[in-house]
Amino acid sequence: MYVYDLDDPLARETLADLDNTAGAGCVRILHIRPYVSSFHMRQEYKKKTKKVTWVSIKHRFSQCRRKGGRGTDREIRALLGNLRNLKNLEFLDIQCHLSDDIAAFRKTIPPIRVSWSSYSSCLRRLILKVPLECYEALLSPSIVFPRLSDLSVYIFAADYSTNPVEPIRSALVPFINQHVNSLESISIITPETGTADLSPMFFNLKYFPRLSKLHLVFCALSLDYINLTGLHEFFSAHSTQLQDVVLHFNRMIGLKAQNFHSPTFFSLPVFRVAFPALRSLDLGFTGFRDSTGQGTISYVHRFRERLSRLLLNHTQLSIGNVARLTNSFSSLRYLEIFVYHLSPTLLDLLSTKLVHLEDLRITCICFSGSQGPFQSADDPARTDKFCAEMSRRMYVDWALRTLRTQVISKATKNLPLCKRALATSLPEVETIDGLPRMSFLVEDTSNITHRSRWNLSVFESDVPNLK
Repeated sequence: MYVYDLDDPLARETLADLDNTAGAGCVRILHIRPYVSSFHMRQEYKKKTKKVTWVSIKHRFSQCRRKGGRGTDREIRALLGNLRNLKNLEFLDIQCHLSDDIAAFRKTIPPIRVSWSSYSSCLRRLILKVPLECYEALLSPSIVFPRLSDLSVYIFAADYSTNPVEPIRSALVPFINQHVNSLESISIITPETGTADLSPMFFNLKYFPRLSKLHLVFCALSLDYINLTGLHEFFSAHSTQLQDVVLHFNRMIGLKAQNFHSPTFFSLPVFRVAFPALRSLDLGFTGFRDSTGQGTISYVHRFRERLSRLLLNHTQLSIGNVARLTNSFSSLRYLEIFVYHLSPTLLDLLSTKLVHLEDLRITCICFSGSQGPFQSADDPARTDKFCAEMSRRMYVDWALRTLRTQVISKATKNLPLCKRALATSLPEVETIDGLPRMSFLVEDTSNITHRSRWNLSVFESDVPNLK
């Protein structure tokens, strides 16, 4: 169930319906973001809507303004009081973004917090995406969800003058530590809008005996000065049990991308911790460029005998780096990578070195033949040669069953033909980009007269004398 913006009469109607205890008892998932935008943003939005000239749209918005509007504090508290009827809630997602009306959100905290006791014994998953300034009111060491196994916390401040250390120490850490015996998965995300030193938090977290998943997203000005000493201690305490680790390092929004020396970065003590149980690793950088990939590949290789899932879709790799990366993996079944070009040579390499791979996700600048030269990423000759080279390949012994591609260049030509070439050469694959492989092989006769001789010849090269 979604409750999105209490200024919307439909959202208030949804909450009002929860006074029916029978219906409320059926709700298992709740996403709630009480006030989507600040008062100033709403006023700007109203000014813009007054300029709309389409009569039906003007009528629709005018109807909403008459029926909507902000309810009184008493009315909102009464509606939120119905959350107490969610006796069987298992997943709660609470959000208040920086663009939202934070002052109004604060007023919704007491009734939300009161409702927690109603479903405390059922809740298994909790997402908290609210400003640090709200944690003191929202959380309490006395609040315990005994079955909580999955916790995601976003760490950001609404005011630049806020010292993140204090609300983390006084409110967030005690709340997390209260669930030391139940948590199996912890996610800590620092959005790209601001940095925060999380080492003190990790130093103060207890040992979690059931923890197997740790997902961390850091925002930093520079990787040369990021403090990972607390994380090193936390890693060391849980090294033998962690099976799924996500480590993303994002540069603060608005700053230019920065190169970093990956061998130096990965020589930090935190990257020397062994994870004998590790099965899934997601390692990424946004706004930081590992120009050689050497440090990243060396770190990944420490776990190659155990990994079944590897995600490197935030680190752009050359085909040479892919060749080095894929050496000696024995158990890899799932791979996500970011490459310059998706070429037949790349598929040759992956199908040879990762014969047991079942699920492949590739982000690329464009499809491209292996032999150039090409003028640019959107040069039509790239896709023409890709299709021509793929027509001479057939990957019948590859275990691959799922393939997803994401092409960054919006100007890339002939994407449908490239997908068809993939479907033809990968007969054992079941889905491509979420669709059945066979759907890419169906002939579109409606446009047959508009096709060029070259495009037809890629797939019908055995037909003589095409006209």
